[in-house]
Amino acid sequence: MYWFIYLIVCGCVLWSNGQEVILETDVAGSDTNVTLCPNTTVVFTCQIASAALVWIYNMDTTVYQTGDEGVIESKGGFLFNLTDDSENNLTSTATINITSDVTITCSATGGVDDPNNVELTILVLDPPNIVEDLEITEVCFDKVTLQWNSLGDVGMLYLDEYIIYVSPSPDDGNCIGGTCWFSNTSAVINGLQDGVLYEFSVSGVNCAGTGNSDTVMQSITAEVPPAPQTLSVSSQSIINGMVPVYVEWECPTLTCRHPPIDNYTVTITGVSTTLEVIDARFCNATFSLQQCSVYAFTVKATNREGTSPASIAQPISSGTLTLSTSVTDTNTDSATISIRVTECIRSAVVNITIYFSRLNANRDTVSL
Repeated sequence: MYWFIYLIVCGCVLWSNGQEVILETDVAGSDTNVTLCPNTTVVFTCQIASAALVWIYNMDTTVYQTGDEGVIESKGGFLFNLTDDSENNLTSTATINITSDVTITCSATGGVDDPNNVELTILVLDPPNIVEDLEITEVCFDKVTLQWNSLGDVGMLYLDEYIIYVSPSPDDGNCIGGTCWFSNTSAVINGLQDGVLYEFSVSGVNCAGTGNSDTVMQSITAEVPPAPQTLSVSSQSIINGMVPVYVEWECPTLTCRHPPIDNYTVTITGVSTTLEVIDARFCNATFSLQQCSVYAFTVKATNREGTSPASIAQPISSGTLTLSTSVTDTNTDSATISIRVTECIRSAVVNITIYFSRLNANRDTVSL
């Protein structure tokens, strides 16, 4: 006569010839092994079509027979109970709080080598020692980017997340104090201060605890902005005796090592030197200058780290020499000419040349 043996572990059933034994547990797993977090309470249930039921565990045994229903026994960390002793059909439970790997067997005979025995092993998770090759891939004025490799099968390790310890503590919304949490094998740590040396340690975390860590150190260095480029200066028509001058420059290209620009300073050098502060949102400005002067313009950019070098100076003249003439009197052999020189005369006129000609004659000149 053939009987059937079942192994039921959360839906997995194995069949073989022999006496009918069913062993199941209330936790998830596969085949004959179940992996659990430490301190998980597990209930094993064994059903056997026999007058005797034997639990085998850690080189020890607990035996139940028909008539033992309700008998509870505590041995080897297990709490055993015979819950049903119907004739030739016994049911017993074994409850344990798992702290280390354990194998338990349900048997009708108690023989360790009985081919009809059903065995189930519980494996306890270890902390995930999986982090290696931690490196810093980018350093900015207020943050760094970390990257690392993960060893092993993250799924099999029941990895919850990676924990990053940062010292001293950053001002980062993903962190509490100096502890930050991330789910991927890279992380951006914000809220760092330039001039400070930081230590970063990365570990994997699961229900068993925190695994080994890999550590790097990095100083944060911020830089002043580069000098503005392509400065251009152009004058416009005189308004009320003043010359409007339009100044424009190329805003500096910043990297992540440059804090934002706070403002620009335009230096206007003429008879005297004037400094004009321009809002960082603009890379141009218009100034009203006195006539008859030559000016030179430069621009600097300022952030919290300091001020950039000056741009290449750009000169401009705010006016040109203007001469006007008119004839006020003429006769047969002479003419009276009025000459007026205006704008930008800051020294004596050296010479005025008058060009004239008679009709149908060559042009003559007179110097005054």
